[in-house]
Amino acid sequence: MNRRTVGEQPFTLGDAVAQGVGFGPALSLIALVALSACSTPPRTAPPTERATLSAESGQTLFSGQRVLENLAMLVDAGSRRPGSLSAARAADWIVGELQAMGAEVEVWGSGPAGSDLSDASIGALVGILEGESSDPVLLVARYDTLPGERDERGPKTLASATGAAVVLELGRVLAQVSRPYSIWLVFIEGDGLAGGPEPARASSQSSEALIFPGSHAAAAELEARQLIERVRLAIFLGSLPGPKFVLERDLRSHRMYRETFWQSAELLDGTSMFPATNTFSSPQAGHLAFLARGVRPTVALIGRYDEVLGGGAGSPEMRESLPDAAEFERLGRVTLDALDRISRRLGRIEAFAKSPLGKVPAADAMDSPPVEDETSEKLPNSSKSALD
Repeated sequence: MNRRTVGEQPFTLGDAVAQGVGFGPALSLIALVALSACSTPPRTAPPTERATLSAESGQTLFSGQRVLENLAMLVDAGSRRPGSLSAARAADWIVGELQAMGAEVEVWGSGPAGSDLSDASIGALVGILEGESSDPVLLVARYDTLPGERDERGPKTLASATGAAVVLELGRVLAQVSRPYSIWLVFIEGDGLAGGPEPARASSQSSEALIFPGSHAAAAELEARQLIERVRLAIFLGSLPGPKFVLERDLRSHRMYRETFWQSAELLDGTSMFPATNTFSSPQAGHLAFLARGVRPTVALIGRYDEVLGGGAGSPEMRESLPDAAEFERLGRVTLDALDRISRRLGRIEAFAKSPLGKVPAADAMDSPPVEDETSEKLPNSSKSALD
């Protein structure tokens, strides 16, 4: 995958609203500058103990109204079929929003956006917010649509764009607070190809490459940069059908980090969104491509479809499926709180590893009493049982 950096004046949400115009050709006004080769930078020092990902930001900064505005911009871009001009319009707008929040923007992929070339249909836009450590925390969502989601701006199209809309707002909030780890906002195009290359070339491809080509390519890029072992956390936000979110308890997500979200939800009045149940599911989404590449600290936040949605733009079904601002804010608060808890836990582990006690021989360490972790201490009963 080619790696490029974007540097140009952003096309912001305000510009779009004020001018009432579209986005223009994909990345057409953006200068792309080649990045350095895929060498692994030296591991940075662990973050300070007081640094957090969210601090009070979850209560004061996350705006559900802005998520609704993001959602409207993405849906209005069009069907967002991989490689299409509508996907290119969405990409232009996402790049502008990333630049507006101060992120360094990279474009992963090759070929002219909007063309019929297969490699132009697979790629990612990545906004990097530097932290105390260059080890990344990934917030991942796709901005394209799967074939079954193209219901002419109906409820399924709406649900498909929700993850990207939320990631943009999370990035805007995290850009304003201290960050112990770098935040990578990863927007994927290509999973909507759903079927991958033609059969003549399919035999050499993994199942993840065929089913989730965009996510597979992004995970392969991390591997090429030798970053797999340095990823501290990867949150994959998949389709989120409304009007009330009910998150799947994904069996294949990182167990402790997944349960941290349920813990945060219990403390922040989010149990209807993260229901306390011992029932697990295995949603088929792009996070599986990251897990297959070895990104073990991956958590999928994917909503449950309770019924088949119908209707198109402006239909009663679409209006009834649109979450309100409060629902988005609840999801944002839980996510930021979970990020903060996981970040602090990682900081304590790294600090312990560098301490004299952390360097004792393994035989001596076995005699030491176990250290209680706040995550396991405060988990609701249903979450604790899942960890046992």
